[in-house]
Amino acid sequence: MELSILKLETPQFVTEMEAVLLLADNHRAKHFLCSAFCSYYRSSYEQRVDLTQMDFVDSKYKMLFINLVLHRHKGFYGDEELYELFAKCKAFLDSFKLGGKEAY
Repeated sequence: MELSILKLETPQFVTEMEAVLLLADNHRAKHFLCSAFCSYYRSSYEQRVDLTQMDFVDSKYKMLFINLVLHRHKGFYGDEELYELFAKCKAFLDSFKLGGKEAY
């Protein structure tokens, strides 16, 4: 199967990730996908990504992660949309760390 047919276009990907940001703050997929996106979008952003967490998220979130990897491999397009998504994901992760809350 050609993996590129699984790839969401940037607007669809951003919409799916924004839906992830609406999940509860302690949702495993929210932490996993936000961490992965921030790390993959900005190599200078040092965020630990525990890939074993993929085993514990629903299939739809696994597919979103695969899309993230495909975007990283083929190049990110739609800089403004993706930067805004990065800012939202980073703000979530930073607030979680600053609040001393436990992830999942």
